[in-house]
Amino acid sequence: MSKPKTIHTLESLKGKCIEEGDCWLWQGYMANNAAPMVYHNGELWFVRRLVATMIGKPPSPNHKYMSAKCGNKLCICPEHLQYRTEKQHMSAMAKAVDPRSITRKLNLMTAARKRSITKLSKEKVLAIHRDDRSYREIAADYRFVLDALCTAKVYTKTSMEFKNEPAAVL
Repeated sequence: MSKPKTIHTLESLKGKCIEEGDCWLWQGYMANNAAPMVYHNGELWFVRRLVATMIGKPPSPNHKYMSAKCGNKLCICPEHLQYRTEKQHMSAMAKAVDPRSITRKLNLMTAARKRSITKLSKEKVLAIHRDDRSYREIAADYRFVLDALCTAKVYTKTSMEFKNEPAAVL
């Protein structure tokens, strides 16, 4: 048996909100990007786009992004809805992002990329295996090449893959 199709009205959508001042704050399902969403007639809709369609404000080709004038991500009030161009949308998204988080992500990506392209010769890998020191002490010797976790994998022989070429790739 198939799932019944729910047909929403403006009143049913408002019923899933909390009124705070002029805003209708959505209390239903939210997508990963914190956009209010709802199933309507068997399809998943962005709630703001559904409300705009219901009140007769379809998007134009140049204005495909929708936001609330009040700036609240949860607001679906019809009077607050506005369409934006891609340029306006990207500008608003850039202002909303914390620059420190972007810098941190870039640093983590750079470090991961460096680790993924690190190569050791077979002789260095065997020297790490024979070394009696702890893997942390060994990692200090290779600090510009390997981190402690990577050295631990070589030290414990869990990452020892040799191919026909003379280098082991970690």
